Amino acid sequence: MTDTTDTKLGTVLVTGGNGIVGSHVVDAFLTDGTFTRVVATQHRNQQYQNPKAHYLVCDITDAVQVTDLLNEVQPQVIVHTVSPGPFAPPKAQHRVNYIATKQLLETAYQSNWVQAFVYTSSVEAVVLSGIKSKQETEEDAVLNDLTSGPSAYARTKGATDALVLSFNTPVSHTNVKNPDVKFQNTLLTSSLRIGALYGERDETTIAKLLKLVNTFGARVQVGSNKAVHDWVYTESAARAHVLASKALLDSHRQLKEVKVDGEAFFITDGNPMLFWDFSRKVLTQAGDRKLNGETPVKIIQIPFGVMLFFASIGELSYKVFTLGYKSPKMARHHFDFMRKGCWFSIEKARVRLGYRPVCDTDEGIRRSVKWFQEVQSDIIREVTKAKQHR
Repeated sequence: MTDTTDTKLGTVLVTGGNGIVGSHVVDAFLTDGTFTRVVATQHRNQQYQNPKAHYLVCDITDAVQVTDLLNEVQPQVIVHTVSPGPFAPPKAQHRVNYIATKQLLETAYQSNWVQAFVYTSSVEAVVLSGIKSKQETEEDAVLNDLTSGPSAYARTKGATDALVLSFNTPVSHTNVKNPDVKFQNTLLTSSLRIGALYGERDETTIAKLLKLVNTFGARVQVGSNKAVHDWVYTESAARAHVLASKALLDSHRQLKEVKVDGEAFFITDGNPMLFWDFSRKVLTQAGDRKLNGETPVKIIQIPFGVMLFFASIGELSYKVFTLGYKSPKMARHHFDFMRKGCWFSIEKARVRLGYRPVCDTDEGIRRSVKWFQEVQSDIIREVTKAKQHR
């Protein structure tokens, strides 16, 4: 299946337009050029803005602000990327991931303009099977819910993924492009389960790994490095959102074999690799002297059991001293995720969305490291210039 829409469509609203996913999604829509206008929400933070997009401040957890936003923008499609991230406290996860998305879905469903809703889900929404012998498909996957799951992030992401799909309201596709049709009480929805994200602007994976370059930490790994993990480059993830949005509005999606509405899709590079192999590829690309040396580097392996013990102590300490308002950066479920791995098929996305990764993982790593090194060089130049003018 290829790109489905040749004519200009209306307005797309991207929530969280300053985040790592949202900012790349905004860029991808503008590059694609199918939609006449790209509007993005921001919550005070003004980083990573594209001058060709229009930005509006909106607290996505405020129902009144959300209603006013939709009335003002009148979007044809909503791409909902907002999330507090996996390290946010449980209350924030529930408020932003679940409650705010529910409010947005209800408002979109009741509006006259919104026809399609694409949700940025996560592979962490799925119960990890731990099966290492084959790829997991969407049909195999079991979602976490609000009462089960290894973390607040996994629980709320799983519950919200299911919620988004439950709001899908099949509509006569002959009406999708009819400007005279009102779309109140109808909504076409789709969920994209994004793999472990990396790329430009990524402060979680790439930026933290780069801090280990030429340090002792570059030679440390936790566990035996036997589980494969699926990663996804930011531009590939963003492109998938554009494809899903256009596919939902396609008037030729009647057959089950190409159906997109009410469906979930795994989105990855399609190039799974061992967890610590990925990390060392980043460090090597960044110029780590030991890893780029002629002699093999001795890797120091820490057993999972040791890290789980210290993670348990850390979780208990945070619970006691912050009353649960903060979460540790590394908890037991993070190490369990490393140990079990995740390997998902993207065949459904290939067939129904026309999804193809923008590049392979090696090239994605090269681009990511290059971007961070250039940004860091710019910062150093600005600091030096400021010192010279004192």
